[in-house]
Amino acid sequence: MPTYNVKLSAGNMVITLLESVELFDRPPRPNNWTELIATAKLKNGQTAIVIALDSSDGRSVYVVGPTGTGWTYGAFLKRIEV
Repeated sequence: MPTYNVKLSAGNMVITLLESVELFDRPPRPNNWTELIATAKLKNGQTAIVIALDSSDGRSVYVVGPTGTGWTYGAFLKRIEV
């Protein structure tokens, strides 16, 4: 059963809460959107694994998905139980 609004940790399986989520070459921040390079996209229904967190609050997470790897906001993701 899915768990909502939880802190993400390395090793968690996740899905996107949106139709799709862009993955970037570095952690997204409000002041660096123009400098980010998209590396992959996580689409609705695809699962990914959290590899790293940019900070302890999990605001930005590094994931490996079926189409590639990259950083995205943890708030766009939902942890799933396997």
